[in-house]
Amino acid sequence: MNSSPTRGGIEPRLALAIFLAALAVRLVNILLLPDGAAGHFLDDSHGYWDEAAILNDRGWLYWWDSTGSALPERRPPLYMYFLAVSRALFGPSLAMAAALQAAVDAGSCVLIALLAGRIDATTARWSGALAAVWPALVIHSALIVSDSLLLFLFLLAIALGLRAADTGRIGTATASGFAFGFAVVTRNVIQFLYPLAILALFFALRRRGLRRALISALAFAIAAALLPGTIIQRNIANFDTPALTSQTGAHVLNWVLPEIRYLADGTPPDTSRAEHNRILEERLAARPEADGPATSFTLDRLMRGIAAEQMRELPFGAYLKAWLVGAVTNLAAPPIISDPRVRALPKPSFAETAGDGARDRIELYLAKSDGAYLASLLFGLAFAALAGAAQLWGAVSLLRTRPWIALACLALIAYVLAVTGPVTGPKYRLPAEPALIVFAAAGLADLARRLTLWRGRVRT
Repeated sequence: MNSSPTRGGIEPRLALAIFLAALAVRLVNILLLPDGAAGHFLDDSHGYWDEAAILNDRGWLYWWDSTGSALPERRPPLYMYFLAVSRALFGPSLAMAAALQAAVDAGSCVLIALLAGRIDATTARWSGALAAVWPALVIHSALIVSDSLLLFLFLLAIALGLRAADTGRIGTATASGFAFGFAVVTRNVIQFLYPLAILALFFALRRRGLRRALISALAFAIAAALLPGTIIQRNIANFDTPALTSQTGAHVLNWVLPEIRYLADGTPPDTSRAEHNRILEERLAARPEADGPATSFTLDRLMRGIAAEQMRELPFGAYLKAWLVGAVTNLAAPPIISDPRVRALPKPSFAETAGDGARDRIELYLAKSDGAYLASLLFGLAFAALAGAAQLWGAVSLLRTRPWIALACLALIAYVLAVTGPVTGPKYRLPAEPALIVFAAAGLADLARRLTLWRGRVRT
């Protein structure tokens, strides 16, 4: 029986092959990792894992219990529930949670190929093959962080949205909205794309009539806002704030502001953090007792206030430089530095490394790093350079042949770099990784075509 291509140029058997290959690569990676937290934890992993255990112990409705701890306030909840499902099925096994996440990420590889199929079948195959072995995806899929789940839901929302634009089906637009909303409550980095997604769907369906375009866009908007909206409503009722989470203040005060200050006046990031935390403690101590115990939203408001005061005193040039340095660093950062085996090697913290300018800072960081870590870093940088060359080639090629697709990919990359700002690391680039993979695939596909033509001319 012959497999018929789906819309976008990817055959079902190719989709299955990509899924199985990607899953195999990720499972092998998990088997080679150290056991326990040493092999699977990064940044907020402890918090996610512990909070998932609380949900299993106290019931899944505990997240909505405002009389409980600060659990409901800190992070978008969906990833905690994902981990709670894993713990319910497999117990406290980090490896099994990573394996479940690997299957989700393998699904992302299929979606990347499906989306690339809108360019051509060759680029779809290259995209699927690259995604299956792409270091950033493989490494982060084994870590207990929310990024792999976010990526899958975000790609699913895009794929369903494009399908809705193709077919005009309101149900598909609604499904796309639900996927988008679920992505937001996994990690809210994409929340600012909400109005753009509504407008894009409306204009894509405008050719099918104003009524269908309006209904589809409205269906998407309602579905996408449903789950985030219930969380915001809950936070308004219980904490008197329309914020989705209480992470903003800590993120700006402890990560964004120190980097801007460092570029503005040379203040080391760790010095900034210590100063900001001292101010925070003073303001917490000065709070009236009548205000009651401080919640994480209380801390968030205080942190945002301190950050606003400090940031008003900094020159605009420091902001611009911080965002440019952050963008370049995030694009160039090799994913291997997130690998637990590499992270375990002796090295300093780049965030805590201070120097006279970015170049001096990098040189000091490298001088203090272990030889094995440096070798791993150089290998990662070499791969990043090759990938970057292929991506640049692919971007130029697509701008000539599929300009709207190229511009959409560039817009996604620019958005991710803009919201990430001066906070750097391969993890923060992950939402833009599909666009980078498609660019690399388009570059390799174009190169392969040119080599085939050249060989044909030589033989002639």
